Amino acid sequence: VLAPERPPALEPLPLRSIKITDGDTIRCDVDLPYGITLRDAQLRASDYDAWELSHRRQTRLVTDVEVSRGKRARTELEALLATGEVYLVPPAGKSRDVYGRLLGSWWVKQGGEWTRVADWMKAKGHDRGKAP
Repeated sequence: VLAPERPPALEPLPLRSIKITDGDTIRCDVDLPYGITLRDAQLRASDYDAWELSHRRQTRLVTDVEVSRGKRARTELEALLATGEVYLVPPAGKSRDVYGRLLGSWWVKQGGEWTRVADWMKAKGHDRGKAP
């Protein structure tokens, strides 16, 4: 039996009951294949790094300007995700970050059009300049 050249591309996974944590982290239910739902999962965007929401981060200095940008990023992410159906595309590599959050790229489907959340957030200035 010959093996295929590569496994089939992963299908986007629908996300429901989304709660925005900050500009690049959400909590939600993830619909997996075979009728399985991963409930109240914490997801982190793997393709952009939004501004911080508070001064609590201990690994680096967070300014008041960054906190203001972080609040705006969270508000705009919430508005974008409310415009359509939201999906997770799992990464090809590492699936969790050091905090145990699921990683992946988020997409919004509005009618027949797809918007990659990272591209939209970067275009709005909500990326600190490097992916995690």
